[in-house]
Order: sequence, then structure tokens, then C-alpha cells
Amino acid sequence: MRKKGKIFFLRETGALLCLMAVAGVLFSAGRAGGTRLKRHRYRQTEGKETFHYIREEDHQDPMTVRVMEPENTFITVCNSAGQTFQWQFINTHTRITAKRNKDTIHLTGTFKGRPIDKRVSVGELSWYQAAPNALGHMAATGKAEDTFWMIRPDTLKLLRLKACRLEPEAITVGGRRVLANKVRITLTGLLEKLWRAHYWFRRSDGVFLQYKGVNGPPGTPETLIQLVD
Repeated sequence: MRKKGKIFFLRETGALLCLMAVAGVLFSAGRAGGTRLKRHRYRQTEGKETFHYIREEDHQDPMTVRVMEPENTFITVCNSAGQTFQWQFINTHTRITAKRNKDTIHLTGTFKGRPIDKRVSVGELSWYQAAPNALGHMAATGKAEDTFWMIRPDTLKLLRLKACRLEPEAITVGGRRVLANKVRITLTGLLEKLWRAHYWFRRSDGVFLQYKGVNGPPGTPETLIQLVD
């Protein structure tokens, strides 16, 4: 599990504990006989800590996004714009399901070995648990900004976040220079200036390329996530 007190900007959803042996698969390959399933592998670094994870998208309607880390697995069911309908999070001591019903998100299951059954009112605001899907769609369609909810996996509290589309820029990923759409996310209201992070998406096809942000109190090393393959 990640350290407490961090803003889990990119944690997305989960089910079924993943073994790192899966990392030997050809992650960028699609499902045999079709192209609905897309897999990519990412490297996440924070200070001296580094690990790889798989991000898998099944492009049906609704679509399913799986993020499989060494210890955690997240599964999000959402539409093509990233609007979340259901989220699951599983590791050794946690098995949580969150579902949206109109203006309420209902969380049930076991969290760190403790039973959970709670409802949170979210009004009409969007819920984007698979942030790269929602923010990539926003950048590609030219939407200037958006405000949304995201569940913080380490506490199960909801964060209200704001996204702003910035000017495209060229970044280096895997030794290659790539033109990317850029999105900034922050907290909202009086907390907006206290924390921010950035996402980059390949402009040609919208693939999530990179994330940078300090996800903890002052002194916490910057988190860098980059596409590997």
C-alpha cells in the first residue's frame, strides 16, 4: 500500500490481485482477433521507490479500465468520456466496490480488514475514477476546464478536483520527443494553490504518456509516471 496522507491522483479502480509475472506480456498488443482491448505498461517513480504497473482498457460500452499494480488492482467501469459508474479496489486486506446511483456514491465491502457500508452525496458533479481516460478525453475535445470527484483509495474519502487544459507541448518519453496535450489538476476553492499535478497525452491518439506531481506534504519527492510500452 502507498503511504498515508498522499493525494492519490491516479489510483483508479480495482479487482483481482495481479502478479508481476504479467509484466512479461506484450502490453501494447490488442486482443487476438480484435482491437477492443488495449494494454500499456507504466513505470512509476517516487524518490528511490520504483515499480511498474499495467493499464488495460476494454473498449466496449460501457468500457472497463483495469490498473494492475504489484499489490493493488483497480477496476473502473465508465463511458468513453470517463464518467464513472462503478469502481473496485482489491488487495490482500481490502475489497471495496463503489457504485453511483444518481447523486450518491455507495461504498461497500472490506477496507483494511474493516467492514465498510457508506453513502456519499456528490450532487450532479462528475465522478472520474479513471482520471487518464476523463482528462485525455477533455484534452482531445478542447474542453477548457472541468471539476469532478475522485475517491482517494488510502482513506476512501472523496476529493473534489479541478482540471484545466493547457497549451500542448513536446516531452521526451522513452527517449523519443512527442507532442502532447497537457492538463493540470488542482484541489478546489481555497485549497487550489496548495497542490497541483500535470498529465500529458499523446496528441496523435490520446494515449496517456506521463504524470508529474508531488503527492504528499512538503519534502515528499515528486512522483513521475511514464509510458514504457
